[in-house]
Amino acid sequence: MIAATGLEAILSDYFITVRPALDDVYDWEVPKNCPFDFQRGSDSCAQANMRLRRVLSKIRKNEPTRRPEIATWYVRDWGGIISNRKETIDKYVCLSEADLTALNMQGVATWSKILAVQNPDTYAIFDARVSAALNAIQLAKGVETPILFPRLSSRNTKITKFQKWLPIRSFSKRRPTYRDYILLLTAVSQKSGAALEEVEMVLFANAEALVAQFIAVLQGSATQMRKDENSTADYLSAEFIAWFEEVRVEQKKRIGPQLDAMLLKARSLRLQEGHKARERTLRSLKKVRVLQSRSQAAE
Repeated sequence: MIAATGLEAILSDYFITVRPALDDVYDWEVPKNCPFDFQRGSDSCAQANMRLRRVLSKIRKNEPTRRPEIATWYVRDWGGIISNRKETIDKYVCLSEADLTALNMQGVATWSKILAVQNPDTYAIFDARVSAALNAIQLAKGVETPILFPRLSSRNTKITKFQKWLPIRSFSKRRPTYRDYILLLTAVSQKSGAALEEVEMVLFANAEALVAQFIAVLQGSATQMRKDENSTADYLSAEFIAWFEEVRVEQKKRIGPQLDAMLLKARSLRLQEGHKARERTLRSLKKVRVLQSRSQAAE
């Protein structure tokens, strides 16, 4: 599913390009209160965190009784998810890898951290920034039918603002799962020869930049097409975007999912150049207006 969208190729190219700067852009620090035998040293944050996962993985394997302690510290102290109850974390610790991944995306920001220290060569963390980065990179590239990853709660205001912009549903009949995410990262890792967590860290560290890039592309595309006498400047105006948002909110209970899909498709197509792309966008927008008219007539 994901490979068919071109996301694997897009992410591979992006990762190869920005990977050399990982040590400079990844700034998630290891807490000073680490209760385990781990020396922070002078490594970059990225290198220190990769070592940390393997140290915790080794302790977890050799000292099974410390597994709840490791999980709780990594989720709450390292990850900053202080709202998670210890009982919830302990429950995840007791579940097998298969049982955890079968949870799909429920609690994924928590239990993916547990899996990442349990087996760092196979599993990676999936959180709000990673999700936003995967969505933004597709939209910035103008992928016609992007596979949207779920919107997770975040304390980062830039990520939250971007997430609120996104429609709830993607075009796919089957929404991406954590297993899809791991398959995607594994493919990129194997193609580039990098460690799995490096791909995750690149997404995490560059999430804000990718979101900003998409917004800039969107605004730039709108500006350029307004200058084009043959373009459909009406739907690129601020008023049109505001109208779209109003429709999406007000009609969500009745035809919201369809409007969500058409909205995202129209915006995605808007980023593509050429007459055919604009024609497809017009058709998408006409369908949205038909949906709106039907909803208003039904009232």
